[in-house]
Amino acid sequence: MTAYALILAAGFSSRMTGRFKPLLPLAFPDGERSALAALCSLYASEGVSPLVVGGNRADDTKREAEALGASFALNAHPERGMFSSICTGMTALPRDAGPIFVHPVDIPLVRRMTVRSLLDAAEKNGNSPLIPTFRGVPGHPPLFPASARKAVLAAGNNGCLRNIVESLSPVMVPVADSFILKDMDTPAEYEALNVLALRQPLLSTEEARELLAVRHAQERGVQHSLAVGRVAARFASALASGSSVWTNQALFPADVGLLSSIR
Repeated sequence: MTAYALILAAGFSSRMTGRFKPLLPLAFPDGERSALAALCSLYASEGVSPLVVGGNRADDTKREAEALGASFALNAHPERGMFSSICTGMTALPRDAGPIFVHPVDIPLVRRMTVRSLLDAAEKNGNSPLIPTFRGVPGHPPLFPASARKAVLAAGNNGCLRNIVESLSPVMVPVADSFILKDMDTPAEYEALNVLALRQPLLSTEEARELLAVRHAQERGVQHSLAVGRVAARFASALASGSSVWTNQALFPADVGLLSSIR
């Protein structure tokens, strides 16, 4: 069964002082693209079919979605809130759709490894919603089993996604991706995300440590990895300052000693 991603882009961007979040440009290392384009590309790269749900400025959103090869569904009443867009998307999916991501467009920097981790986890937890977490904090996008569509649609306009998730015994999936927590509801948050977009492919030190934990690395391997990182950072710093470092172990004696002992 094909996995789908409902990309929710029907809102009014009311706190963005006239800017429309789905079409805001972000400066990624490989070029500028909109938040909507970034998410469509993300899911397509992992074999997931994106379905964009639009409402406010629907014509602009539909034009962008179709140019990106994504399907489009119109929420005729976006003023009813995000859950109405989720219901619109669930209704528009084909009957044989597989697992379903639900992804607000204002969380555009999520990495491929997060999508892949959730898809892999779905093979073991096929009947439960999956929630990605970074250092214990839940974020987006949740991944729902196909069977959850019935519960969502039965809730109607008065539904609450959180209540539905809790009723279906969700499973938390740790990931090394802090971007699952980064949204852009205000101009200041957008500017901050635009800076972060340039380093999206690079893990922060905190994320790298979390990746070692997520992958259940042995303590010996963790210490080795951290030492390699410190040595590399000092080489880079010394080279940037014009220093000669190739034989100067005095720059990092402790780490060199550790690397020599772990072979």
